Amino acid sequence: MDAEERLSPEEVAEPTILSAHHLHRYRLAARLCGGKRVVDLGCGTGYGADLLARGGAEEVLGVDIDPPTVAGATRRYGRDGLRFAAGDAVEVLGGLGAEDVDVVVAFESLEHLTDLDGALAQLERLAGHGVRLVLSVPNSAMWEEDNAFHVTDFDARSARAAFGRFDDVVVLHQHLAEGSVLLGDGEDREGRPFSGELREVANGEPEYAQSFVALVGFGGGVVDGALAHLNVVVTPHQNRFMLGLERANRQLRQANSALATGYLGNGDAGAATVLAKYASAQPELERLRAELAAKDARIAEIVEIAQRNDDLFQLERRHHDARRYRIADRVAGALSKARLPGRG
Repeated sequence: MDAEERLSPEEVAEPTILSAHHLHRYRLAARLCGGKRVVDLGCGTGYGADLLARGGAEEVLGVDIDPPTVAGATRRYGRDGLRFAAGDAVEVLGGLGAEDVDVVVAFESLEHLTDLDGALAQLERLAGHGVRLVLSVPNSAMWEEDNAFHVTDFDARSARAAFGRFDDVVVLHQHLAEGSVLLGDGEDREGRPFSGELREVANGEPEYAQSFVALVGFGGGVVDGALAHLNVVVTPHQNRFMLGLERANRQLRQANSALATGYLGNGDAGAATVLAKYASAQPELERLRAELAAKDARIAEIVEIAQRNDDLFQLERRHHDARRYRIADRVAGALSKARLPGRG
């Protein structure tokens, strides 16, 4: 898997499943942050904090642990009402109170933290004082991802456990999907065609979602706003089937190897024995040759099927193994402690 963690503004601008995966969450958050003071924890290159600000947030502070990334975000997006700071997540959260911030957004960042419990404790403290939270973690344990930047690999069970410590929490399951999209003539505030509302979702399995999203402090009615994003009739990618196909492909490759060793690797010695023993028995020799040829053909057929399955799987897997947007998980030296100013 490609280990580059931060989605660039150029990648966000591309009409891909990867960009849709990340922008969908930020567009949901923008709907919930209108008129609010927001901290975007793990803001990366800053495109999400920019979207929150343009979506109507009163103030946005983007925080990332990497100073060069923060400097780039400042140059590209910094302005009145939108600023960026370098800092450790737990330290930043520890310096915030309800007098400083209304909403904390943290997308695909908690899995990188060396002190996850400390971060969750600070988020729980803030939520207890009325600060709202919009959080997400990837379902990386289910996908058996090998990501050097992850300290914690979440699955459905561990994500529920992490989010279950919050009161008034709604947990959503984000799936990648394909479908028919009906577009209107209008444009949204980003110059893209309006896409209406989600009409139907079928067969979504939470354990096989791409990411888990927690909305804390907004009330149960927020789910309607979360779903009203795309006018599509979809069936989410069947991740259970794709993982099963991957396992089947591995087994098929092992079977191919065994068949090749059994029928091809020993073929020369077996043929020599047959020729020596049955030199005068041409009909039997022809039968054996035909049988061997049939087995060779079957092996070739199995290999071809395996290759087709593998090609289909790799095409699907590219959706899931595309570069993800996550902050680095190593605390870098002594970083400045960021604090969002209260209302003056």
